[in-house]
Amino acid sequence: MHARAIPLMLAMAGCAPALPVLSGALPTPVERGAALAGVAARIPLGSDLPDQPNAPGGVAPVVAVRYGLGTHTDVGLMAVGPLVRADVQHAVLLEDDITSYAVTFGLAPYAGPVDEGGVRWGAQVPVLLTVDAGSVVLLWIGPRLRFERASSDAEGDTTGIELGGVLGVGLGFRHFHGLVELSAAWERWWAEVDRSGTVLTPAFALRLLL
Repeated sequence: MHARAIPLMLAMAGCAPALPVLSGALPTPVERGAALAGVAARIPLGSDLPDQPNAPGGVAPVVAVRYGLGTHTDVGLMAVGPLVRADVQHAVLLEDDITSYAVTFGLAPYAGPVDEGGVRWGAQVPVLLTVDAGSVVLLWIGPRLRFERASSDAEGDTTGIELGGVLGVGLGFRHFHGLVELSAAWERWWAEVDRSGTVLTPAFALRLLL
């Protein structure tokens, strides 16, 4: 059973464009690093989106690293299956105490291959309300916004947008946390055949502050 599951997951990872946020709460402290590893899934609902060649469903492994640049600002690099995403985020503290509240803004461009020798590129724009309760409980919630362009022999040129929301929770202590996240969004794709529908993106990861 396990021998069959491993190649199946690898095959699904090659085509699944699941893009979690997995931001945690506050940005990585200045001159500190963080690393995470986990898995994300893309689950299209309804009958339209599973037939979109540039946006199939599936499961993908997630690995990422982050580095603190300055006070409440960090940068990151994430690989999700075949996609690579870079991002920068900055937090504006609303309250800085044992429990800290902040609004985090960011920009996260990404790119990667699609089937039939094509390429996809786009950007997420995370805007999150985050809570850090003594580095034990982490919370992030906010809108999920994304724009994408793709080109492939199977579908030609495709433009997509995504509008929705994301909710994430982290549990741990000091340097180590488990992160669980769920995104729900409406997508619209313009191509030879226009398609739209709702997509769920659950994700889980373990994160270590270095």
